[in-house]
Amino acid sequence: MGARGRWAAVIAAAVALLFAGRWAAPVLADRWWAADAAPGGASFLTGWHLLRGSLDLAAITVAAAWFTGHLLVICRAIGSVEVPHNLANLEIRSAVTPRGLAWAAAVAGLVLGILVGVGMSREWATVALAWEGIVYGVRDPVLHRDLGLYIGQLPLWRVLQGFGMVLALTGLGLVTLLYLVIGSLRWTERRLAISDHARRHLGLLLTALALAIAWGFVLAPFELVAGLGPTLDAGWQVRMAAAYALAGTCLMTSLLSAAWAWGARPHYVLAGWLVLAIAAVGGLVVVPALADTGPAPVEPGLGRRLDGLAYDLEGIALRSPLGTANPAPAPTPRLPVWDRERAGRLATGDSGGGAVLAVSPGPIGGPLGLRPVWLLTRQRAEGGVSLSAVADDRTTAAGGLVSYQWGDTLAYPGLLTFTDLPEGSLHPGATTYRLDSMPRGVVPGAWPRRAVLAWALQAGRLLAPVGPDVRLQWHRSPRARLSRLAPFAEWNDAAPRLVGGSLLWVSDGFVVSESFPLTPRVPWRGRRVSSVQAGFLGVVHPDGRTEVYLRPGAPLLAQRWAGLSGEIVQDAAAIPAELLTLLAYPEELFQVQRRVLAGDRWGLGPLAGKRAPRAEPDPPVHLWGAQGHPLAYGSAYQVAAGRAVHAVLHAGLTAGVPGLSVTRFGDEAALPGPEEIARRWGRFPLFEQLRDSIRQAGAELLPGPVGYLPGAPGLVATQAFYAAAPDRRPLAVWWSVATPGRLGAGRSLAEAWDNLEGSVVPTPPGVGPLGPLDEACRWMDSADSALRIGDWDRFGRALEALRQVLRESAPVEP
Repeated sequence: MGARGRWAAVIAAAVALLFAGRWAAPVLADRWWAADAAPGGASFLTGWHLLRGSLDLAAITVAAAWFTGHLLVICRAIGSVEVPHNLANLEIRSAVTPRGLAWAAAVAGLVLGILVGVGMSREWATVALAWEGIVYGVRDPVLHRDLGLYIGQLPLWRVLQGFGMVLALTGLGLVTLLYLVIGSLRWTERRLAISDHARRHLGLLLTALALAIAWGFVLAPFELVAGLGPTLDAGWQVRMAAAYALAGTCLMTSLLSAAWAWGARPHYVLAGWLVLAIAAVGGLVVVPALADTGPAPVEPGLGRRLDGLAYDLEGIALRSPLGTANPAPAPTPRLPVWDRERAGRLATGDSGGGAVLAVSPGPIGGPLGLRPVWLLTRQRAEGGVSLSAVADDRTTAAGGLVSYQWGDTLAYPGLLTFTDLPEGSLHPGATTYRLDSMPRGVVPGAWPRRAVLAWALQAGRLLAPVGPDVRLQWHRSPRARLSRLAPFAEWNDAAPRLVGGSLLWVSDGFVVSESFPLTPRVPWRGRRVSSVQAGFLGVVHPDGRTEVYLRPGAPLLAQRWAGLSGEIVQDAAAIPAELLTLLAYPEELFQVQRRVLAGDRWGLGPLAGKRAPRAEPDPPVHLWGAQGHPLAYGSAYQVAAGRAVHAVLHAGLTAGVPGLSVTRFGDEAALPGPEEIARRWGRFPLFEQLRDSIRQAGAELLPGPVGYLPGAPGLVATQAFYAAAPDRRPLAVWWSVATPGRLGAGRSLAEAWDNLEGSVVPTPPGVGPLGPLDEACRWMDSADSALRIGDWDRFGRALEALRQVLRESAPVEP
């Protein structure tokens, strides 16, 4: 081997080593990380990387062989190639040997194969699910195939057909261009001249392209049923007949292309492709436009069953209350004080806290049972992270927030720190990686191990020697951690939960499909999908330990992924009982479900608060059950032909199992829609007085969402109003309630309910038995009592509460 050959071998080995290292470093790093994060994680992530690498390698190999083969065929048509060289003022031409051309073709084919084949690893989930298979035992009414075919097999067929189309089109374009360059394909004497070699080559490529297009038309009926093509309507038979006819036309075109490759006249192949183009326009545009339109051929009962399988709606209870409106007094509903928008602003003006990292409703335990709170995770100004628990069922007399402290049963005014997270704990705003003395993490070890970690994390700091007690952690955000450990699910932002005196980060894992047949497509994280189900529960401990569980009553698709995950996913029975009582209904799932139930199949009408066909509806209202749990959600539906709200959807958990119910109301028990009921509430005289008072204080009166829920008198509607200023926390200053035939309002929910029943009259802002002065007197008495017994901690908290009460009462003073 000459010097040039040795250098080429060295360069090739360096490139191969670079690619191998770039792939091997993340595999090893993830293996070490997963072994520390969760039992069984190392083997699963290793298999995951091997599958992804195998898919990329297979796609690159096929694509490289495809392009290299075509380039070598073209090389046979080239007599010789001369490369010019300049030596002083002389131009010297040297001929390239056939062997050199072959090597050039191989290198070019490999480069093109990498460009086309890389990225196939993104389809790992499609390949894994198709390999495992899934059977629902339910057949679609159109093609009479099991639903599992559309979810498990069809996506893989589409990936392979798309890859074949890319190879055929790219190969045809590349070969045509090269034949034009070398002169085998040229325009002379007003006609196209082509050599026999080029004709056979291009004819075979046209044959392959026609077959790839035919494959697409064969898949078209399945895509139509799966909602991946045009909407399935009454003209579905015409669409499917056109697809099959076009597939036959493609086969005819492929035969004509093959015949041209072996000597037939070019007019035949031109006529075949022209007929195919005209047939495609007619079959895909003209014929469907002339076909019948109307609803899809799905019986309402089967349609609701398909929706249930796709969106966790199985077992939904459809209730109709007996009788009409009941004039008897009803108990005060357990409604939240703060919505998500206002809860996120409760840290405004707090000098001791930084950015809010997470906002989540969730109950906390205590000596008096579960308490409904908003849990705010904040970055402290001096460093570290703290958790605050803001009561969601009570406020100060002026409408300000009250919050809890660890181990105390009283709720104090202001935003207090419930607990501090230990230094280095995992949280939503955690750094990408952390290298420090920690009880858990990956041991950096010797230089080779540190080099692999530095390459995988792109962190040069890891190349320096570290102490024996130093540990390395990465994927430190709970959502990112779960997404890496269990990539077959789509995870939401983790919510904090206090279990057994320690903080856990809990996230919902969803399984999503874009090809579930005959179901409505709904928006989901920037795309439209045909199935969303809550299948997994992820738990991340502050020190990094991570657990993934099947949710109780998990759907079939989630069970299939659990089977593929090895030891990553634990059974639902392994979920700690205390954690199970603190779980909330998945809010993102409820957002999807309420949209699906607004479809024609369910007959509930449009969502209340949706003011235009394409407008977003009002957000759902979260509700609290008995003793602060379970956290549930509610949403209302209006009569399609009018404005009355006549049905309410309620979602909650029972022993961790999701449950849905729809309560319908007759005309006498219904209520007007959000716009009309808000207009009626606005007629209260004291409401205008409150608005003027808040404006004079430099704030603004903002409405919260209108919430509907079932009650003893029929339907109940509520709305909270908040005093908001840019530099101050919002205050909950007014409540409006309504039942059929009655309206009520007041400075608190209890006062508004009493006013609705006629027992009290709303009091003006700043006065009355529940005014700030009375609350201040109570805290002064508490401080005096603590001073007498020498309880200085309680004395300090009482004085701070007094200060907060006096400060927060100012914006609503007349």
